[in-house]
Amino acid sequence: MLVSTNQIDFGWRAVHLSTIFSKVIVNAYYGQNSSYNYWFGCSSGGKQGMREVQGFPEDFDGALTGAPAQWLSRQNGFNIHVGQLNMNETTPGEVVPTSFFPTWAQEVLAQCDEIDDVKDNVILNPRLCTPDTSTVVCGASNLSAYVNSSTCITEGQATTLAAVYKNWTSSATGEFLFPSYDPGSESGWTALLSGTPFGLSCGLTQVYNYTSLQPALVVKNETELERITAIGDETDPGQGNAVNPNLTPFFQRGGKLIAYHGSADMNIPSGSSTHYYERLQTYYNRSTDLRNYYRLFLVPGMGHCEGGNGADGFGRPQQQSNGQGQSLVFDAEHDAILALMRWVENGTARTKSLVRNTWIMTRVKASNSQGSCALTHKRASMSVGM
Repeated sequence: MLVSTNQIDFGWRAVHLSTIFSKVIVNAYYGQNSSYNYWFGCSSGGKQGMREVQGFPEDFDGALTGAPAQWLSRQNGFNIHVGQLNMNETTPGEVVPTSFFPTWAQEVLAQCDEIDDVKDNVILNPRLCTPDTSTVVCGASNLSAYVNSSTCITEGQATTLAAVYKNWTSSATGEFLFPSYDPGSESGWTALLSGTPFGLSCGLTQVYNYTSLQPALVVKNETELERITAIGDETDPGQGNAVNPNLTPFFQRGGKLIAYHGSADMNIPSGSSTHYYERLQTYYNRSTDLRNYYRLFLVPGMGHCEGGNGADGFGRPQQQSNGQGQSLVFDAEHDAILALMRWVENGTARTKSLVRNTWIMTRVKASNSQGSCALTHKRASMSVGM
């Protein structure tokens, strides 16, 4: 089996060695070792944090991992699979123009927003809502207010929309392969459902799911895609997957893990994080109370690592000088990084979340038109397994 050094570096070695060297630099500069070591990252950064706590539990005392791309062999295949749903040759219905996705996003929000009895443009629990695609079909008796006779779609196109929400399963056995998107993510579907293969996933699949670098990767059909995905599962070149449920070495040394995922993530479905959490529950079979070591928070309405209709300012890794991403109050009750540090160093866990978002007058009306205003959404996250 041929595995390149680049695959190994990407999979785990670059981060692990950088961690070792950084500790040496800290010691050389300060004349003493660091008291605690933390990892903060989202997307690939989230995956890297997961890979660290699974493979090198001594590297960090705590990790804050957002929307981790931790199941690469499956995720890249899913991105190709879901893209094929909106291609002429492979769609289960008819191709939906990408220009329709913003309209569909409005309709889904209208259907799902008030499931929690609060109208706030945020779908609190997307898993409680199954969007009704018939409301945007031409001639429907319950036609959506967001379409008319010239912007409505066909029944075949509605079939395609409904298919996007279905988990990816094996065409041969029905086995679960990867979770699909939640209601609320529709405004971000354009990149993956453009009618052409998603370039990033095709490239990553070529490199990651083949143990030797292939000159070209052509996914001819669903059967071929599943075959290639199985190669990645079986070989895990570079050992980049971060789905090992055995976190005992990390837990035993007092390590703490806080993970979060936006429910409106249009890149990595939030079901990827809940699936991993459930996998840990099965592995430990309640012999270990995961809440003592690992907390997973779903952030309603937040996109991939940031953005979206939901509140996304809670001290996450991506923070900007304009305040975007920063917590409303810089303390452990509002800031995820400080909450992790308090949990590691004082043993006080975070059981709820109070997060903030900065809006530019299009989200919240204010008494003045200067600058932006802060939205505090007290139910802006849901804890899993608690």
